[in-house]
Amino acid sequence: MTDAQQVHELVVLDNDFVGSAPPEHYEGWSLADKAYEASAYWDAVNINVDNLLIRRFGVAAWSGYITELYASHQRQFFMPAQEKLGIPNSDPPAVRAAKYHLMSNALGGIRTRISVESSSKAWIIYLPATGAMGDQTFGEEHWLSIFPGWHARNGMSLGAPGLVFVATHMVSRGDPFTGGYFLDTGAPVEEPADRYRQAWGEPAPPLASRHCAELSSHDWPEDRRLKALRNFAVHWAWDRMATALEVFGAEVAADLDIAVAQSTYSHLPILAALSDEQGVHGVASSFAALLDMSGWAVEEVVADDGSVSVVVDRDPIADRVSQLPEALRSLPYQAVLHGWSGAAAEMGAKIVLSNGSKQTWKFERDGAS
Repeated sequence: MTDAQQVHELVVLDNDFVGSAPPEHYEGWSLADKAYEASAYWDAVNINVDNLLIRRFGVAAWSGYITELYASHQRQFFMPAQEKLGIPNSDPPAVRAAKYHLMSNALGGIRTRISVESSSKAWIIYLPATGAMGDQTFGEEHWLSIFPGWHARNGMSLGAPGLVFVATHMVSRGDPFTGGYFLDTGAPVEEPADRYRQAWGEPAPPLASRHCAELSSHDWPEDRRLKALRNFAVHWAWDRMATALEVFGAEVAADLDIAVAQSTYSHLPILAALSDEQGVHGVASSFAALLDMSGWAVEEVVADDGSVSVVVDRDPIADRVSQLPEALRSLPYQAVLHGWSGAAAEMGAKIVLSNGSKQTWKFERDGAS
């Protein structure tokens, strides 16, 4: 056979799974597989919501929203998590506050360190992600909104009105970390604005004094840590959507639709690979898997007409959504419905959401496909 007659195989460059093979069907996934994929999916929703709000309302309005978002999360999680994380009540307030951010963010996949300088001064250090190309362009505004929204409120929650947070470093300014320290001033700080301070360029604690989070392996076995990683991303995404509706009103709903759609389209190759079923049943199984890996308890019910209903038995974010004004409560779910519908249509199905005695996602054949 001459060179001209040789038959060569074609190399398909779809780039759906760069550097790895397509995932196996969902039944074969480990808890770690589920936690990392759910975290990646909802982290993408978080980023997309931020980008769309900045484009729609501008950085200043978005910064105010971030402060409200982190204040909301602080109210929900800061005090209830103290015992869960094993933070002793006997620790000084500055240390308790720093330990919370150290441990909770480490469980969420963020590189954190603590340095306890004294009983009244404790540093919290947020390191850049390993291998990351750099902080996002709006990173500084993000942190400058986070610190007064959360860190500066910890003292009042702990019954320590003299506790303040002092920001000293910012990766977006070329510093090796973002963060600062909690300082117990020893006297009540009356004005909320005075509980957040800035001291850029103050010397950082030495490397040898910076320590990673440490949790009891008995209290925090691997499965619990993986669920915490998943929940970190899931709750931030839904709180982000709920707070956006509280701050900007119903007009922001279309932006939330787009944010979920962007995340879903980028994860479509993975979704499509989750089920070995074909047609509507396969699409329903894929989205049921997404709900399951994200912490929902669901059951698939096949109807005689060929439709498949994914019935929700446990909704982990129902409490947060219930805090919205009644007129807005359906909108986070509608955002997910609209965000998923385009991806489902690509796979040959349409979705109908109903909220009877149990929330139900019904998948039917898309007549346009």
